[in-house]
Amino acid sequence: MIWADNLGVTYPDGTPALHGVTLRITPGEFVFLVGPSGAGKTTLLKLLLGILRPTEGSLTVGGLDMKHPAGAGLRNLRRRVGAVFQDFRLIKGRTALENVALGLWVLDLPGAVIRERSAAALEAVGLGAKSQVRLETLSWGEQQRVALARALARQPALILADEPTGNLDQGAAALVMELLLALQQKGTTVLVATHALALVRDLGRRVLTLQEGRLVQDTAR
Repeated sequence: MIWADNLGVTYPDGTPALHGVTLRITPGEFVFLVGPSGAGKTTLLKLLLGILRPTEGSLTVGGLDMKHPAGAGLRNLRRRVGAVFQDFRLIKGRTALENVALGLWVLDLPGAVIRERSAAALEAVGLGAKSQVRLETLSWGEQQRVALARALARQPALILADEPTGNLDQGAAALVMELLLALQQKGTTVLVATHALALVRDLGRRVLTLQEGRLVQDTAR
């Protein structure tokens, strides 16, 4: 699913972000990505989505060369990926259900299927009763779960999650991880960037550790 060889990124202003990262994540794996703020976790996730391009080495996601992706290939890849970022990228003035549904229109699904998937995803994250509530009236943690529901509704082959349990209480965080683990058991590849080291230890999954833009530990090795 993901193959990086000596992967590196330097921003246009000369700021280095990643250096010499080599890793392989096979289809259906559940992997944690950890490291201090500024270690390169979000940069790596953006590379995997094609928001950034590698400046060194190579990166392949789902068979697509992310250094020189064709437009159609990148669009097709993004249809297969569910992403949850820290800024949520939700739309104020819309309901929770509408926010989830908006992420499905690009898949060219029938309206009835979009509504069904969106409602089911909100139920899965414990927000079924708030499907018609406008985004701005939801708490920060509830908005985070709406963002997760939007990713789940796509039924993706790959989920990229940046701090999906941040700002959630213990019960809500446990629910989110249960959902991600259930998806992985069905064959979805899951990569979770997190600072929640206790959670990482409790689940006992593969861990990639970044520090100052370098991969300093991979527990699969």
